Amino acid sequence: MLEHVTGDDVFAEILMLRTADARAIVLLESDSDCAALDSHILKNNARTLPTWSKSALLRAMTLVEERRIKQIVGLADRDFDGVLFAVRSMDSLIYTDRYDLDATILLTGNVLERLLASFADRDSLSSHLASSGTSAADAVIEMAGPVGYGRYVSIRDRLEVRFNDFPVHACVDRDTGTVSLSLLAGVAVSRSRQPACERVEFARLIRDGLKRAGNLGQYCSGHDLAAAISHMVRTQWGNGRVSKDLIERSARAAFDCESLRATEFYEKVNIWALEADAAIWAC
Repeated sequence: MLEHVTGDDVFAEILMLRTADARAIVLLESDSDCAALDSHILKNNARTLPTWSKSALLRAMTLVEERRIKQIVGLADRDFDGVLFAVRSMDSLIYTDRYDLDATILLTGNVLERLLASFADRDSLSSHLASSGTSAADAVIEMAGPVGYGRYVSIRDRLEVRFNDFPVHACVDRDTGTVSLSLLAGVAVSRSRQPACERVEFARLIRDGLKRAGNLGQYCSGHDLAAAISHMVRTQWGNGRVSKDLIERSARAAFDCESLRATEFYEKVNIWALEADAAIWAC
């Protein structure tokens, strides 16, 4: 039922909370986002509140600004805002540094390094990175990036190709250990109800676009990155089966104050809080 929660529902909950709780409120898109940031919130001064979708968060923040409700801030996933869609301009709306909060967490500070220290075999990891001449972060982005770019192409061209909970491992070529665009397109199209594109054409669109895509990190969702890390730990970084869900949960737990302070949204929230006479961060 939570997918049916609207921004008007969230706004009504804000008004109800305000009758008994004067703390500032940080709106986030999901309960997992709240769990990632709750340990960094000054509990006596602020609290998080999930909206269950980006559309609900944006609608609730629109109502907050129209009604001039004080000490409410929204942290929205960037997704493709600023690339395919206009960035919503509101004084109390802040975007994540990367595609979403999980991607921001995984690629900020030393979170990825700490994850790999726990889940990867040190010698296998060092050997693979040395032979490929890359960093762990770049290796993960190289695997997750084409998936994210495929999602971008589908949305841009309105192709209705499904990328939710995408199985990144299914499009990795077993011989090369890299993503095959043909496999990627085939998996994506086969998972879609009524795609407006065939596998071969979709692969061509992705291949042509990647030549001028620039930084692939901007296309990577947290789910895709976690799936790529899980696959690489299992197949190239030598330490058995580690699920995508475990990677995501562990990343949120590893997101310490030092990593939080390294994000752009941390400082933007501080600037908002100063102007709103609020206190948010415990860090």
